[in-house]
Amino acid sequence: DTGLADRLFPDLGAPAVDVISYLVKLEVDVDTGSFDAIVNVIADVDISVRQMALDVAGFTVDSVQIDGEDAAFEQPGDELVIELPADSGRRVNATITYSEAFSAVGLPAGWFQTDGGSYVLNEPDGARRWLPSNDHPSDKAAWRFEITVPDGVTVSANGDLVQAGGAGVPWI
Repeated sequence: DTGLADRLFPDLGAPAVDVISYLVKLEVDVDTGSFDAIVNVIADVDISVRQMALDVAGFTVDSVQIDGEDAAFEQPGDELVIELPADSGRRVNATITYSEAFSAVGLPAGWFQTDGGSYVLNEPDGARRWLPSNDHPSDKAAWRFEITVPDGVTVSANGDLVQAGGAGVPWI
């Protein structure tokens, strides 16, 4: 069962999923306008369900692991539905791998390439356009970004800078 069926975002979010944190690792290729990504999602999932649903839109997931083991998954429409192991508990650690191109200019939210770089617009419902997420404003979570970009490219994000990388070292 996906979507919280609220008035503004009826198809977003999953009632059985409460994301605790996201670790977003990106290797950005500014020349091709794309990135390779690994997103680690730690979530509490209602133990009565055997699938975890996340919102995705406009990209294809390559692989999913649950607690370090390969997991079966499907992408019906704008959802990523992950089969949970029979012995999984309430707390689930999902690692999702995919590649993505920047969004086309003119979309209301997502990842956009500009002449001088790129930017991301998530609010209120754009995260699903560039990363698997429980993309509903009511599901608050901690975020950590590890972003690798070429020399001469600057990364900025809200939050606290933990480490400023050099060549080949991510910004976290």
